Amino acid sequence: MTPSPLKILIYGPPGAGKTRTLHNLIRWLTADTYDIETNEDLRDKIEKELLEAGFTKEFLDSLYGKYNYSNIIYVTFSNAMLEEFLVRRLNRDLELDRGKDSYFRYFRTVHGLSLVLHNDLKRTKAQRRREPPEVSFAKFCNKEGLQFSLDITSGYLYSKNEGNLLWTKISSTINKKYHELGQTAEERRKNLDKVMMEELDWLYDYWRKWEEYKREHGITDYNDMLMNFYDLLADEKPNLTEIKLTIGKGKEAYEVEYNLKVLIVDEAQDLSPLQYMIIKKISEQMELTVLAGDDAQTIYTFLGGQANLIFDFEKDADLVLKLRKTHRNPSKIMKFALFFRKFYMTERKYFKTTTTNPIEGEIFIVEDFRTKGDKIAVQQNYDILARLVEQELKAGNSVFVLARTNQQSFRIAIELLKRGFTPRLLKRNNKFENSVMGIYDYYDIAKAVALALEGRINKERFYKVALADFTGKLDVLYEQEFRRRYDEEEIAYLEETVMYEIKFNRVKSEMLLDIIRNPMLIENLIITFTIEDLKEAAERAKEIWGYYAKKALLELIESYEKNERLYYAKHTDGKLYVDTMHSAKGLEADTVFILNELPKKVYKEAITNEGESEAKVLFVALTRARKKLVILNGIRTFERLDDAIRKAMKTNLGIKRTYSVQLIKTNSPLKQNTTAQKQKSSSF
Repeated sequence: MTPSPLKILIYGPPGAGKTRTLHNLIRWLTADTYDIETNEDLRDKIEKELLEAGFTKEFLDSLYGKYNYSNIIYVTFSNAMLEEFLVRRLNRDLELDRGKDSYFRYFRTVHGLSLVLHNDLKRTKAQRRREPPEVSFAKFCNKEGLQFSLDITSGYLYSKNEGNLLWTKISSTINKKYHELGQTAEERRKNLDKVMMEELDWLYDYWRKWEEYKREHGITDYNDMLMNFYDLLADEKPNLTEIKLTIGKGKEAYEVEYNLKVLIVDEAQDLSPLQYMIIKKISEQMELTVLAGDDAQTIYTFLGGQANLIFDFEKDADLVLKLRKTHRNPSKIMKFALFFRKFYMTERKYFKTTTTNPIEGEIFIVEDFRTKGDKIAVQQNYDILARLVEQELKAGNSVFVLARTNQQSFRIAIELLKRGFTPRLLKRNNKFENSVMGIYDYYDIAKAVALALEGRINKERFYKVALADFTGKLDVLYEQEFRRRYDEEEIAYLEETVMYEIKFNRVKSEMLLDIIRNPMLIENLIITFTIEDLKEAAERAKEIWGYYAKKALLELIESYEKNERLYYAKHTDGKLYVDTMHSAKGLEADTVFILNELPKKVYKEAITNEGESEAKVLFVALTRARKKLVILNGIRTFERLDDAIRKAMKTNLGIKRTYSVQLIKTNSPLKQNTTAQKQKSSSF
C-alpha cells in the first residue's frame, strides 16, 4: 500500500481542456507520445500543454514513462468519451483492447469499473449481459403495469411516470445512503430494506418485486454493481496493486497480473456519495490520483450526483490546477453562458471570468418555434429548421440539435428524416464519424422504415438494420419467418458475419450491409412491405427505446399514408446529431441548436422545484458550440433562460438579432427553391 498517495484536482469551465489534460497526462505517464497518423513525436507539444495547465517541469520529468497503460484506472461517465480517447487518439478497439489480457482493461465508466474489478478480484466469471439494465427494467415495468420511459436521464421530467419515479428513487437512495448503512455488507443490506421502505413509500412493494425479478432473470443492475464493489472494498479490503487473472483453460491456461498504481477520474462533479467513497477507497492504494470536474456542469443530481464532493477531495489535494481558458467556446457564447450562470445558478468557487478562444462566435434566437399545435404551422417550423441545418452542413459544420427529452428529440429527428437528412444519436455514437459503426441506434430503424415506405429496401436489408439495436441481440435471426427463408447453414453464416463486423467495430451501416449480402442469398429477396409490417417494426422500437420511439415511427408511417412527401434535401453525408441535452455532455459541435421548450406535464415543476438542476442542464447545452449557437424558443420555455436572453439583449453580450418564425414565413415562401429565396429563409 502507498502511505502518501499524490492527489491532484483539475478544475475548469466548459471547453477548458480538462479531458484533454487528462489524456495528455496519461500519454505522458506512459511515454506514449508518438502519433501514428502524423508520424511525429508529440512529446514537446504534450509537455507544453501540461506546463500551460499548471504542472511543473520537475513534476513532469519525475513521472515521464513511469507507468504502463495496464497500471492505470481511467474512469469517465460515458462510453462515448472512452471511445474518443481509445479509438480516435490511440487507435484502439473499445472491446478487443479491454479484455483480460489487455492494457486498457480498467478504462471504464464508474459502473463498468465496479463490475469488472469486482469480478476480477473475486475471480468471478462475468455473465454475458444480453441487454442493458434499463431495458430489463422497462420490461419489468411493462409486466407490472407501470409507465416507464427509457429517457431516464431527464430526471424529474418523468417523475409522474411511476416506473421512472421508482428507478430514480431507488438509484438516488442507494447512491446517497448505502455506504452509511452499516459496518458490514450484511448490515448494509438489512438496513437498506428499512430505508427503502421509508423513501419509496407506496413504491416499496415494487422495489421488492424488482429485486425478485432480477434474481429470477440473473440481472445485475447499475446499483448492484456499485453496492457489490463497495462491499468488497469496505469489508475485504482487497489488494488492487496485485490482481491476478487466469486466461484460458487446461494446459493452455496462463496467468496475467495487473499492478494498479494510477487512478484518473473525469467528470468528477457527477459522482454520487457512494461512487465517491468507491473512488476514495481505490485512491488509498494508488500512487497517483487525479480528478477533473466543474460543479456548474452537475447534471445527474437526480441520481445522487453531488458537486460538492470534488471540494471535499480538494481539501486533501496536493495540487489544484485551475484551467481558466476555454478552447471550445467563442467569446460571445461563453460570455452569455457565464451571464446565465451568474443570475440563475449557485455561485461557483472559481471562474467568475473566463478567457475564451479568439473566435467571436454567433448567437441567434428563433422565436415562436412551436412543435405542437396547428399541424401546418408545426410543419412549416420544421421546414425552417431543416433549411437552417442544411445550411450549416453544406458549410462543412458539424451540427447538434438538442432537446430536453427523448420524446422531443425523436420527433425532431423524424421530421428531419422526412426532409432527407440522416441524423445520428449521441448516446451510442461519439462525434468522430470515422470511428463509429453506423447501425447502433434508433434512427437506423427509422431510416429503414422510411426507405421501406418508398419501396427502396428489401427485407434482408431491413432485418440487418433492425438486427443492430443497441442490445446487440441476434433475435431476428431466429424469427420463424426468417428461418423459413434460410437454412441453418445460411443463418449461421449471417450470424457469424454480422457478429464479426459488430465485434471489430470497423464499418458503417452501408458498408456492413453490402458485406453481409451474399449472392446466393439475394434471389427472391425483394419483397414489398405492408403498412402492418412497418407498424410491427414500431412495436419493436417501443420494446427497446420506449413509447415515444414507437409514436414517432407511427407518425412517420402516417405521413406517408397521407401521401405527404416532404423531401427536398438529400444531404446525408454531414455530421448531424439529434439527441437530448444530457447526451451531449463532454461533446461539442460547430453549430448547436437548442430547443427551449418544456413538456406540459412537468412545466410547473421544472420552473419551481427544479430550477437549479434545469439551469445546469441548459448551461451544459449552451457550452457545446464551437462557432454558432441557435436557441429555438417554443411554448412553455424555461423562464430563467428567457429572462437571461432579455437581459443580455440590453447589453453588449453579442445577441444582436432575433428571428421570428412568423417573420421568416411571411418574407420567404418555403415552397420556392431559388438561391436568393433560400438565403432569405435560411441564412443567419
